[in-house]
Amino acid sequence: SSVILCGRLLETALHRRYYDVTGNDILETNPGIGLGTLIAKLKEKGIPFDPAITQQIHLINQSRIYSVHKKQETFMPSRDQTHAIILFTIDAMNKMFK
Repeated sequence: SSVILCGRLLETALHRRYYDVTGNDILETNPGIGLGTLIAKLKEKGIPFDPAITQQIHLINQSRIYSVHKKQETFMPSRDQTHAIILFTIDAMNKMFK
């Protein structure tokens, strides 16, 4: 559940960042937008993203997807993997709102 919450926190933070930059709530016009697409739209608006942050967000999102949606193999993150995802999330949030 921690991995899922980390993904949701990043999703919420990126939507907020987009709103702060554009004044538009992208959830109203594109409610199913993925995190990668949202990052691309922010980059189009001139918001730079450190490549490490985009990779961290991708890792967190992939972990979340494999934890939530049944795939061929279920992903059950270990305690250490979950801790790493939490640390990546905190780091990404700090860098986004510096």
